[in-house]
Amino acid sequence: MINGLKRGAQDRKKIQFLICWIVVIFGFFSLPKSKLPYYLLPLSLPFSILAASFLSDCLNQSSSPKKDWLTPWTWKAVLWVCLLASVGLNLYLFLPFPKRDEVAVLQPFLHLTSLAFLVGSIASYFFYKRGRIGEGILSLAGMIYMGLIMVIAGMRAISPFQSTYDFAQLLKATPAEDIAVYASPDHFSDFIFYLRKRVIIVGNDRGSLADESQKAANAEDTKTWFLDTQHFIQRFNAHGRRMVCLLEEKKLKELQESGLKDYHTLKADHLQLLISNFE
Repeated sequence: MINGLKRGAQDRKKIQFLICWIVVIFGFFSLPKSKLPYYLLPLSLPFSILAASFLSDCLNQSSSPKKDWLTPWTWKAVLWVCLLASVGLNLYLFLPFPKRDEVAVLQPFLHLTSLAFLVGSIASYFFYKRGRIGEGILSLAGMIYMGLIMVIAGMRAISPFQSTYDFAQLLKATPAEDIAVYASPDHFSDFIFYLRKRVIIVGNDRGSLADESQKAANAEDTKTWFLDTQHFIQRFNAHGRRMVCLLEEKKLKELQESGLKDYHTLKADHLQLLISNFE
């Protein structure tokens, strides 16, 4: 890549364009308050092209990549980032502090990922130091490939913790008049998608809907679809309407301490509960 900046105008302009692409996309999507990780997905293309350009320079013996100050530092940076990531990941897994429930399911995948990054980074640097650039690049590719396999396998393993599809399907056959979630709407966003109905948001966390719900023009709508915890419990306990509520299992105690009574569990699965005020 650094060689491309030093070479002719065409190479230099192409690499400058890719760098501008990365900076603009990263800067633009860093501005919004509500950011999601996949907003940065468009960066994968320019990063891939730059990485291919760098690796091509390494493989091209005539360009003498070892004389380029960027090349050895890049290989060292990859080695140290992977080593620190591997150590940090294992410390996170072994140190006794509260973790998300999904971590126990993910633990074997995380161990294998850290091992792949540890072995792959050491092997790639070993080959680079001995001038075997091709083998070093293959080691990096193998490391990334194993990491992607572990990501896919891990996502499948924790998908039951993340998805509310079964809860939504159950409610389609349940005669409930009011459906609520005791959580941020962002936390159970797939529930609304699968249900194909609007739901009541209970609690103070309105997530990405916070700004819209606070506008004066939406006051009536907000009064109907956003309830504080006490107001929800009063309606739930009154049994005036058939209500159901989806929440995390660990949050049930909060509702009980706030006065929730006479609830029935319609479904309990993967640390999530669907409760109702009717049988």
